[in-house]
Parts: sequence; C-alpha cells; structure tokens
Amino acid sequence: MQKTILENSFDVIISFDKDLKITNMSNVAFDKFNLSPDESIGNHIYSIFPTLEKEQYVNIELRVLTNKENVEISPLNIKIADSQFAFNGKLLPLVEGDETYGGIFILQELKETNSQNQSYNIYQDKKIQQKYYQFLFNNISTAVVYLDEQFYFREGNQCFFELFDGYTAEDLVGVNVEDVTHEKFHERNRSVIQSIFKGEIVSNTYENIYFKKSGEEINTIDHIIGMYDDEGMFEGAIGIISDITAVKETELKLIEANKQLSSFAHKISHDLKEPLNSIHLFSKLLATAVQNNLFPEEKDYLNFIIDGSKRAINFINNILYYSEITENDYKIGEVDLNDVIYIVQQNLHQQIKEREAHIYSEYLPTIFGNQTLLVQLFQNLMSNSLRYTNPNQQPFINISCIEEKGWAKIRITDNGKGMGEKDSRLVFKPFYKGENKESHNPVDKFSSGLGLTIVKRIADFHKAVISVESKIDVGTTIEVDFIN
Repeated sequence: MQKTILENSFDVIISFDKDLKITNMSNVAFDKFNLSPDESIGNHIYSIFPTLEKEQYVNIELRVLTNKENVEISPLNIKIADSQFAFNGKLLPLVEGDETYGGIFILQELKETNSQNQSYNIYQDKKIQQKYYQFLFNNISTAVVYLDEQFYFREGNQCFFELFDGYTAEDLVGVNVEDVTHEKFHERNRSVIQSIFKGEIVSNTYENIYFKKSGEEINTIDHIIGMYDDEGMFEGAIGIISDITAVKETELKLIEANKQLSSFAHKISHDLKEPLNSIHLFSKLLATAVQNNLFPEEKDYLNFIIDGSKRAINFINNILYYSEITENDYKIGEVDLNDVIYIVQQNLHQQIKEREAHIYSEYLPTIFGNQTLLVQLFQNLMSNSLRYTNPNQQPFINISCIEEKGWAKIRITDNGKGMGEKDSRLVFKPFYKGENKESHNPVDKFSSGLGLTIVKRIADFHKAVISVESKIDVGTTIEVDFIN
C-alpha cells in the first residue's frame, strides 16, 4: 500500500524510522530534490536534509517519536545542495500499538505570486487532491472512506466495506462514525473531528475500535484528513483505516505468555530462596558453634558455603525485583526528585559515612513517575559510585540537572574508578560485571550483575533515556533524561 501511494502521490513524502534513517520517498520527492534511492534511503535524515536539524520547532525526536504529535509547519525551509525550498509541512508519527516506529513528512511546496514573494492558498490544489484521493479509493489495499461535514459515511472503497463484515454498502452509507465505534473513544474522536472542522488541524492519526454487525471488535489505526473548499471551509474528511486486529491479538498473546513465564520464574525463585536461606542461616550458626574447633582450611570451606549462599540469595532477590518492575501496576504521579535524593542518602547513610563521601545535589525538578522506583534507580546509581571509588581520593558524587526542550536531564557524576569503552557500552546488560574487577570494597563479591540492568528497566518504565560517559581513573557520569 505504502509503495503504491509513494509512487502515485502528488506530494513530497519522506518516511523515516525511529533512528531517523530514511526508509522511503515519493517519486515527486526524488525528482524535487534530484536524489536517487541509493543516495537517500538508509541515510540519516539530517545528513540528507541538514537544515531540518536547525529548525528547532521541528524537533522530530521529541514531538513525533516521543510525544507522538501531529506537527504542522509553515513555512518549512529545506536546503539541499544549492537549492532552497519552502513547504507547508505535516509531520506525522507512524504508530503500531503503543510503539512509535518512525514518522512521515508530507510536504506541499509554497508557490510565489508574480507581484509578491508570498505563499499561495493550499486549498487551490483541491482538484489535484480530489484526483489523488480518487486514485487511493480505487487502488490501495486498505479501507478508505469519505465522511461528510457531520461525519457520516458517504462513500467507501471495496476494502472499507469488506472490513465491516456483515454490513452491506447500503447499511453503512449514512451511518454516523459513533454508531459503529467503541464508546471509550467517542470523546477523543469528537475532539479531533472538531479540530479538523475548525481548521485547527488538517489531519490526525489515532487508534480506534469499530464493530462488525456481529459485535466483533476491529482494532484500527485511523488517519483522518480534512477536505476544504476554495475559501478554506470544511467540506468533509477522508478516513484511511488500517486493520491492526491481528497485531493486537498477537500482542495480547505475547503479554499473556510473558505473564505466565514471569509467574513461573517468580515461583521457581521463591522456591529456591527457601532452601538457600536455610543453608545460609545454618551455615552461619554452625560456623559460630564450632569456630574454635576447625582447622583454617575447614573454616575456609565453611565461609565458601556462607558467601556462596548469600550471593545466590542476592541474585534471586534482584531477579524477582527486576521481573516485578513490569508486572506490578505502579501508580504514576508527581515526584519531587529532591525528596528522592534525600531518601536515597538516608538509605545509604552507613556507606556514605564509612567512605567519608561528599554528596552534592543541585535543586532538582518535579517529574511524573513512581517514587518507589525512582528511589531504587538513584540508589543503585549512587551505590555504584560509592562502591567503585579511588582509594587515594575522597569520594565525591555530584547530582545536577539541565532542563531543555521538554526534558529534565539528570546527571550523576562521580570521581571513582571509571570504566573503559566496552564497559560503558555493555554496563546495562543483565549479569554484566565489567572488565575492571577491582573494587574499593570487597562486598562487591556479592554483586548479582543486575544493579544497572534494574536501573535501565526503571528508566524504560518512565520512558527515560539513559547514557554513560566514563574514563578510567577519572570518574563516571550517568545521565538520565526524563520527559518533563
């Protein structure tokens, strides 16, 4: 379907993935920018169109890939080689389920009048639009419907009527959208429709649920595009409806399978903890009872049992916690990060005192999240900073924040042992303990290798981005970027 649209579209269309690499362009786009597929597809969009990165109001990463906004820009100036272009631009997210897997630019070039350098009315292209949409009606393999100004179905293609199995064309023509959609989306749909009707937005993309005549649900992604007359008055809309029912069913099966697997792992872990706790407890009691009657070698053997059982218990506890992060329905609300850092410092009071560490924190913002999880995130990070210290320096941890473009960027910087490039790249992987085995505190032998993996899981839960900068014998900075 997408290939057919791109080959026959009258617009400049550029699609890209979540890494901002161009995945396709319309034939008009290749001609307009004098590019070949080999020169553009697979390349980063900013490398082909560098002026897009400088257009701060575009902000593809935040507005489209993160916030899933539909962005309208006019004029959007694009320079490539020695040519300069000005467009009316729409920037739309490509969404499957809850995941944004890319985006798409739909661009209409601004034209100049003979007397003044000003843009023409985009609605003057109505005839071209009508021809374009008629082509879509007749050729693409997805459901397309025309809705009038009251949002009643007026005309649909064959795929549209096939989607509503059980209804005839006569049954559907003249039916209001709300009569065949789930009530939980009615308020949202009305809001979108009103915005399109008023011309506040020209198009919108959202998930929807329709009903067949049998009552069976149809999960869809709808793209609604407003149609206007020569004066810009609303006449109706085109709806392009993609059936994602099969995808949703597969998603639900995967969720259920993951729940069963997680439940199984949870039960096994609990069952393992009981004998391990017994081994650890009675080994310690035995060591106390016979400590004066053992040879040094026998004491070593007993200590191996005590230490090994403690490592196994810590390991299982971390696995249980890791799995529970996505299992539990954690409540989200406003969290003052200053309170989080205070709680962490209280929890780590003994380690901070033992290492005579100096902790400095700037005033931090309030974000949306779960306080319990955020305490665990910062506690794991600060605990690592206290563990991997330089023996010849007083440990220092600095917590700072930069707020920009809707993000709160929290940086935790220490003057510890630091990491090499490989460790920095792999440090969030499960069970990865790094190449630098030295630690200022021998308690590190009880590490499970899941501390920073848990940090990454909590960051993902909050839709935060986490990164590492580190240099051996200089220190480490871990940055966590929260949507603010």
